[in-house]
Amino acid sequence: MNTASLLKSLGTALLIAGVATSQAATPGLAGTWVVQDPGSGSFNEWMFKGPGPQAQVYPEAAKLNAAEDALLAAGHVTNTMPQRPDCPRGNLPLAWASSGIQTLTMTPDEVRMTGEIIYLDGRPHPDTKSPDFVPSAMGHAIGHWEGDVLVADLIGFPAKSCDSRYPNYRVPGGGRISDTTHLVERFRLVDADTLEIVYTWDDPKIYLKPHSYTYYFKRTAPPKDDPAQAPPARKFLTDELWKAPPAPAQ
Repeated sequence: MNTASLLKSLGTALLIAGVATSQAATPGLAGTWVVQDPGSGSFNEWMFKGPGPQAQVYPEAAKLNAAEDALLAAGHVTNTMPQRPDCPRGNLPLAWASSGIQTLTMTPDEVRMTGEIIYLDGRPHPDTKSPDFVPSAMGHAIGHWEGDVLVADLIGFPAKSCDSRYPNYRVPGGGRISDTTHLVERFRLVDADTLEIVYTWDDPKIYLKPHSYTYYFKRTAPPKDDPAQAPPARKFLTDELWKAPPAPAQ
């Protein structure tokens, strides 16, 4: 082997080793995370105004936002609507905005966080127009990787909520959810301890143009009570706990 070929082979080997070392040193998305809100002390401010620009919505959606905001300001903060068995489960925007510790778990086939399940096994979305389809306020999510970015695509949201305060679910920044809502989430590690998620909502019934905002999460130690679970205050967000209890033994 001549000198030029030897140097080329050595350079290739060093490049491969460098990439492998870099990949090995970079933590994955899995772990426990805390959303970085501005610390205003007002959850309504954080949840409904959001961390970015306000959504551009149709007048009907803007009127609903204004009416609900007025009721909240007047102290109507308790949901008085009965929770029927057919009520949609979860609340995805609320789950992401909540300030408790959130656990992200990963397998080759799925990613889970805040009660959301992102399927990575190549399955398509279900037929949301089928009479057998059951919408969820967590949406139906399928995902893929674009380099080091996890991209999740969500549909299958409900038209209405079972909440007297909000006839349909609210989105940070003045957006709303309907049965034609489409959401794209982009997960990216900014550094070893900072997770960035960009949310882009679109809906022909609600938005004049797609509505985007970004949340940042900081890596934190797992809860002491159970490293595999989020704290009890967040467990209501998971689908499992919305299931009906088993029937008593006969």
